[in-house]
Order: sequence, then structure tokens, then C-alpha cells
Amino acid sequence: IAALTSLVVLDLGANDLTGPIPSEIAALTSLTYFYLANNALTGPIPAEVCNLQNSPSFHLHADCDICGTPTISGCCDYCYN
Repeated sequence: IAALTSLVVLDLGANDLTGPIPSEIAALTSLTYFYLANNALTGPIPAEVCNLQNSPSFHLHADCDICGTPTISGCCDYCYN
């Protein structure tokens, strides 16, 4: 997936995904919307992925248990219970 550097939207919500979020997602430098809610992912969200927040148009939506409450340093724009 890291080779898809022009990818803008990645919606992986409600896919019963498990395990950690791969840090390779951070290679998707054109990504503006990353939706991960309604899965069984484990956290924390890799710092490399959170660093994508430096782009003003990047939005990350995920389950609260991996975003943290309140969300980790603003990494998640919205968390779902």
C-alpha cells in the first residue's frame, strides 16, 4: 500500500480489520481522508501516521480506543465508540 503515494482517500471502515495500524500508511503523502472506524484495530496510532496531520487537509477518523480520549495530540479528527 505504501507505493500508492497519489492515493487521496482511504476508507477501511467496517471491515473487521484487526491488529496494529501499519506505519507504512505514512508513505501516503497525498492522503487527505483516512477512515478506520468500526474495526478491531489495536493502537496506538503510529506517530508517523499522526504526522500526516501536518497537512491542513488531512482527516483521520477511527475508533476511540485507538485514538485515545481525548484524542492523541489531535491525531484523530473524530473518534467513534
